Amino acid sequence: MTPPAFIVDTNVLVAGLISTGRDTPVVRILDAMLGAELLYLLSAELLDEYKG
Repeated sequence: MTPPAFIVDTNVLVAGLISTGRDTPVVRILDAMLGAELLYLLSAELLDEYKG
Protein backbone atom coordinates (compact mmCIF):
# COMPACT_ATOMS: atom_id res chain seq x y z
CA MET A 1 0.00 0.00 0.00
CA THR A 2 1.38 3.39 -1.00
CA PRO A 3 1.60 5.93 1.83
CA PRO A 4 -0.30 9.19 1.46
CA ALA A 5 1.53 11.90 -0.49
CA PHE A 6 2.11 15.40 0.80
CA ILE A 7 3.00 18.78 -0.62
CA VAL A 8 5.31 20.51 1.86
CA ASP A 9 5.10 24.29 1.83
CA THR A 10 8.36 26.20 1.48
CA ASN A 11 7.74 27.86 4.85
CA VAL A 12 7.68 24.45 6.55
CA LEU A 13 10.95 23.48 4.88
CA VAL A 14 12.67 26.73 5.92
CA ALA A 15 11.31 26.51 9.46
CA GLY A 16 12.64 22.96 9.72
CA LEU A 17 16.08 24.10 8.59
CA ILE A 18 16.34 26.98 11.07
CA SER A 19 14.59 25.39 14.04
CA THR A 20 16.64 24.71 17.16
CA GLY A 21 14.23 22.16 18.60
CA ARG A 22 14.82 18.58 17.45
CA ASP A 23 11.28 17.39 18.18
CA THR A 24 9.28 20.23 16.64
CA PRO A 25 6.72 19.29 13.98
CA VAL A 26 8.61 21.11 11.22
CA VAL A 27 11.88 19.32 12.06
CA ARG A 28 10.09 15.98 12.18
CA ILE A 29 8.60 16.65 8.73
CA LEU A 30 11.98 17.64 7.31
CA ASP A 31 13.66 14.58 8.84
CA ALA A 32 10.95 12.35 7.35
CA MET A 33 11.46 13.94 3.93
CA LEU A 34 15.24 13.50 4.08
CA GLY A 35 14.92 9.96 5.41
CA ALA A 36 12.53 8.91 2.62
CA GLU A 37 9.86 8.13 5.24
CA LEU A 38 7.43 10.64 3.78
CA LEU A 39 6.18 10.66 0.22
CA TYR A 40 6.09 14.27 -0.95
CA LEU A 41 5.20 15.78 -4.28
CA LEU A 42 7.09 18.49 -6.13
CA SER A 43 6.19 20.62 -9.08
CA ALA A 44 8.79 22.46 -11.13
CA GLU A 45 7.53 25.72 -9.62
CA LEU A 46 7.82 24.48 -6.05
CA LEU A 47 11.29 23.10 -6.69
CA ASP A 48 12.31 26.51 -8.06
CA GLU A 49 10.95 28.12 -4.90
CA TYR A 50 12.89 25.63 -2.74
CA LYS A 51 16.07 26.50 -4.64
CA GLY A 52 15.36 30.19 -4.00
